Amino acid sequence: MYRVVPVLVSVLVAASMLHAAPVATVTFSMDDLAFEQRIHGNDTFQIPHVAGASLGTDSVGAPNLPFKTIALLIPQDRTCTGVNVTYAESQVLDSAYYVYPTQTPVIIGEEPGPFVEPDSAIYESDSAFPRFAASTLHEGYRCGYKLVTVRVYPLTYRPASRELTFYSEIRLSLDLEACENGAIPVLRRSPLAQGHIEQVISGTVSNPEDVRGYFLGREFRLEGGSGEPRRENA
Repeated sequence: MYRVVPVLVSVLVAASMLHAAPVATVTFSMDDLAFEQRIHGNDTFQIPHVAGASLGTDSVGAPNLPFKTIALLIPQDRTCTGVNVTYAESQVLDSAYYVYPTQTPVIIGEEPGPFVEPDSAIYESDSAFPRFAASTLHEGYRCGYKLVTVRVYPLTYRPASRELTFYSEIRLSLDLEACENGAIPVLRRSPLAQGHIEQVISGTVSNPEDVRGYFLGREFRLEGGSGEPRRENA
């Protein structure tokens, strides 16, 4: 089973100071890797599965590979411009694999469409697919906190040589740059509600140690407190 291991980063709470880039380490185990065989015509394909990871790509006809999505918390006045794999521990698998191509999604209750052949632009190349072991998916807000979701791939594939590389450890960091703070201000929130939200966010992201430091960044009032507005900067 995969494990997400948060790595401690320095959090600077003063708005005028620079923030350290959020980082995380994702690990996978070879014990969780399994293969499903699919036969179409004269071709025998393999579909790799990794426990705890989803399956599929965004491109029909591309190799059908597993991925894991993680979330990282970033300051509200920063935007993510990219993700870097700073370290990877990997090994090339011994066998040759003809990875099954991603098929057109099927609506529940409907019949599958015709078989989609492997995309020749990908399968005739020996460039790694995907090109990088991690990529950013989405950036948005949850309860006033800004999250970036990242897709992490435990396997990459070189189609022409039918070579799979398994990543047991991937360390990544985000590239950030300044932007306008688009968080919706929270004007009133009870300490109980705030504690619950912090607990939920901490359980969602791979850098929970940043929850306190990357707060709402807007003035808000805690009900039941001193009555004075409380301000914490992102």
